[in-house]
Amino acid sequence: MTKAQKILAFDTAMGGCSAAFYDTDRAHATALSEPMARGHAERLVPMIQSVLETAGSSFDAIDSLVTTVGPGAFAGLRIGLSTARALGLALGKPVIGVTTLAALAAAFFDQRSLEPTRTLCVLVETKRSDFYVQLFSSDNIPLHAPQARPAEDILAGFPDTKNTIIIGDGAPRFCALFPEESLTVAEGFSLPDPTVMARLSLAQDNHGLCSARPLYLRDADVSRPKNAPRILCDDQRYL
Repeated sequence: MTKAQKILAFDTAMGGCSAAFYDTDRAHATALSEPMARGHAERLVPMIQSVLETAGSSFDAIDSLVTTVGPGAFAGLRIGLSTARALGLALGKPVIGVTTLAALAAAFFDQRSLEPTRTLCVLVETKRSDFYVQLFSSDNIPLHAPQARPAEDILAGFPDTKNTIIIGDGAPRFCALFPEESLTVAEGFSLPDPTVMARLSLAQDNHGLCSARPLYLRDADVSRPKNAPRILCDDQRYL
């Protein structure tokens, strides 16, 4: 018999902050979720504490932690990962990573099913010209690794445009770029669901699960200063 698990899952990688405490023995979850563009660092830990109090549990009862690893917003992603690592270290419990794309796909398939001829496309907003994307088969098998790609390349990669279902917070902008196409969007799957993430961490096939390390699909967005730095000392003995 599999040992009952108490899992704490949370997400701050996209446009929201959410947390859930999932008890496998009762198949019951206590969860909170709030949309927010910023302020995750101030809200996450109080949200976790509130979830645990509502569930009548405590940090000591946690068996494992689950957090999203990206792709997503750099600052929010780091907040979730650093919190998960700190709690995992303090509690001596494992930390499991879940990609945002796999979490969104799992939430979709948790509620709906697809005919074998259909494909699921998960699009996450990058706030740039491209999108984070991953395609999944009708039985929730990834068809390729997470990628950052231009809209034209994504559309060209659809096995069948009319049989592709699009989800994610990048769907509105993507569809607006191709008004002439007959694109199908499933609403309501814009943010990772921490309860689904907790259940996903128990999956035997491990699709979308990974180590708790940030998943970056591009280099950091930094630029060199326009003015040359001042040199205060060029004596190698002091450098």
